[in-house]
Amino acid sequence: MSCRFTGIGKVPDGSFLLYFDVNGQDKEIFCDSIEELMETVLTEDEYNQWIDDGILPLVEGKDIYDEIEFAKLRLRLFVTDEYAECFK
Repeated sequence: MSCRFTGIGKVPDGSFLLYFDVNGQDKEIFCDSIEELMETVLTEDEYNQWIDDGILPLVEGKDIYDEIEFAKLRLRLFVTDEYAECFK
């Protein structure tokens, strides 16, 4: 099975959709809030630091201050074919 991250869409109510291509089929994961979105891309320690201080970890040595851009970059780096299991 193959899986790759293809994008993030913001829904007017403040929720988010994460888009993936899984074996040539479009799939999505719903995140109810920016906090839930960040929970998907941060470790527990990173998440707590972000909540407490607003600090995001470096992505490929770069500071990213926008949460959506950070999530896109992190997902592009970390999504592998193993993620396809999430969509079975």
